[in-house]
Amino acid sequence: MNIHIIKNARGVKGKNISGGRIAYEYFEDSKYTGIKRQYLYLYNTEKNESIEIEPEIIKYNIALISDVRLNNEYLYFTSIVEDKKNDDDLNVLLYRYDVNEEKTSMIFSYSEKLEKYENFMRTKFFVLNDYYILMQNEFLRSNLTETYDDYFDFELYMFNIIENKKYKISDEKLNQCGIVEFLPISSNNYIVKTGYDLFTDDRYKFLTKDESVVESISLINVGQMISDVIIGKSDVVMNTIESVYYTSTIPYVKVEGDYFYYSKVKTEDELSEEIVFYNYKKKESLMCINSQIKNGKSLAKPFVSSGKPYVMILSSKGYEFIEIENPKNIQILDSSYEIKDIVKNVVITALVSKGMFGKIKDYVYVFKLPSLQLLHREKGQYENYIFSRDGELNIMLK
Repeated sequence: MNIHIIKNARGVKGKNISGGRIAYEYFEDSKYTGIKRQYLYLYNTEKNESIEIEPEIIKYNIALISDVRLNNEYLYFTSIVEDKKNDDDLNVLLYRYDVNEEKTSMIFSYSEKLEKYENFMRTKFFVLNDYYILMQNEFLRSNLTETYDDYFDFELYMFNIIENKKYKISDEKLNQCGIVEFLPISSNNYIVKTGYDLFTDDRYKFLTKDESVVESISLINVGQMISDVIIGKSDVVMNTIESVYYTSTIPYVKVEGDYFYYSKVKTEDELSEEIVFYNYKKKESLMCINSQIKNGKSLAKPFVSSGKPYVMILSSKGYEFIEIENPKNIQILDSSYEIKDIVKNVVITALVSKGMFGKIKDYVYVFKLPSLQLLHREKGQYENYIFSRDGELNIMLK
């Protein structure tokens, strides 16, 4: 595995593009309350150079945009044009940049009140294909005792960007629970997580049963979903695989290899965690229990290495890497390391050590999984990583 170090990348977030290119962005305050100014760049790892994408277009992160397709070559960003007749109205423009063609097109726009975005609303876009985009508006709401608030109310739309048509999604479950994750397992099939979890911010301590929603993990055919919305069906076809409510919650779901895996946490009495690996090709599941959970930091970290499911837990021995199908096969990493990320058969860690005269030094260590063989050591503070389609691990340092 090739490992490439990118320094001076504090605050940089990015995604991989083919051909040794990385798209990354950073933000700064703007004149709008709660809305950041966005700068978008394309970095060539071979030439070690960056170019800014469409610098003449002023970009704002007024929406979170996810292209949920496999191996797409597009980048998306939004801009704002103020309504000259009414200062409170905004025209939000959604742009698509074709990385290979180096061309930008404005694919659709909509109008909205500025005060909504500044005070109580946020927007997410899920790009489903070249023709349809799902839009989810989320609204801030307090709990009954007014001790906690978050984005708990939703409205969803589907846009046909070719015909410039907007469809209201009337599915009761989607509008009540919202879409949390939209993860591809093939070109047309997706794992979708609906319903906000109760583990974030210890929500189970603040929300009553009536304030909670059903959380589900479902398999969706995106073509069928689009068809259901266009004809106005009140229930989008979803094959539900897991569903929990109030006394249990699902903090996350991820897709890796032939598996999707998720954590199911029981929140009543003592916390306990069940980790489920589901092989969607064989339609088989494997489970394990983490009884050492105390808070979010003690959640187990599942992953897939060389096609096999593993889980990492922190115990008195250190970080234990356990093969699910052969639980006696355990590798242990000293707990003096801080686990940062587990990705593509490697674990990225940070270690702080004292040098001469008590000087603090930061290092990043990369270990191969599951053997824990040391692959790389680098001086510096870890920021994040980007794993390219070409098999190169790009590690960003602050």
